Amino acid sequence: MRASRLALLALVVACRSKSGAASLGEVPVVAPFDAMHLPTAGGVVWECDATRMKIVYDGGDKSALGDRYGHALEQLGWTSGQPVAESGQQWLERLDRGHEVLTLDVHDADFRGAVPHGVEVFLSIEQAR
Repeated sequence: MRASRLALLALVVACRSKSGAASLGEVPVVAPFDAMHLPTAGGVVWECDATRMKIVYDGGDKSALGDRYGHALEQLGWTSGQPVAESGQQWLERLDRGHEVLTLDVHDADFRGAVPHGVEVFLSIEQAR
């Protein structure tokens, strides 16, 4: 009886550890994002390449996350190129540095129910036109 309870408990823990943001799997943070030391704690970096980075959280305040990431980027020399646009589902800011434009987009994301009440932070860097 005790062995079956332990097995059930182990199964429950395993299922919980793969629910929500953790179910998407974490990927390594690559350049240039690795040198930015962004405030990703509490989130899962589930996509990252040289121009895009996506971090998902199991819920959270979009404005607070946007402000936190925006502040971290400003500390690296990025300046706001457009006022923050905000709605109930999205927080959006564009920042400039030299000949680059960075879009910071914080929005609702449930990934077809895999991350109920999820919030995704999406960063995209491109050359200014």
